[in-house]
Amino acid sequence: MARNELERPRDRTYWVKLDAIKLTVSINQLCEENFTGNALAQSTIHSLSDACGRTVCLTRDFHEQSCTSLYSQLASFLKTDLVKVQEARAHFDSMSASMDEALSRNASSTKARPSDAVDGRNALTAVGACFAHTTLDYVAQINIAHAQKDHLIIDALWSFIRETSSYFSRGHAIFDDWTAADNGAVSDTIAALAAKSRLVQRKMQDIHSLVPK
Repeated sequence: MARNELERPRDRTYWVKLDAIKLTVSINQLCEENFTGNALAQSTIHSLSDACGRTVCLTRDFHEQSCTSLYSQLASFLKTDLVKVQEARAHFDSMSASMDEALSRNASSTKARPSDAVDGRNALTAVGACFAHTTLDYVAQINIAHAQKDHLIIDALWSFIRETSSYFSRGHAIFDDWTAADNGAVSDTIAALAAKSRLVQRKMQDIHSLVPK
């Protein structure tokens, strides 16, 4: 898993949060521009805007506490354990090249100058020992990373789920309070405005009767 794969969903969540904030601003602007002089509509729009604002605040807190935490935990794993694996791989590749070179020199010296065979074997033995230790270090880092990822990833996701559960619980509590305070006022307003709209429609149907015959 690359870091940019973690950053993409985090960034999407961030932009969703910004869109929600813009929506609240747009609702307030809508109220100011279209409901001037209509106290009933203005009052209802302000009430709905307040509910929307609470949703935005709740979503912002959720993003900051859960999404950011999830990203940080997983990114920390990528920056520590996987970096150690990459470093061990680099050492392993370097020692592999040294081992190949030592094998080649040993074979050449044995054929060309048998008297140097002992030195070649000693050098090969030394490089071989370093290569063996480097290989074991590389394998160890891979095994450690695999062992670490199991509980770290699950713990990060479990923390995210707990925060999500808390998010919905708080949202439920907020809207329970809001619904109790509203006490059906929004529905009554919609019904009243709909009735007013129907009355206007009926009047407009008879508007041509105003023209003298």
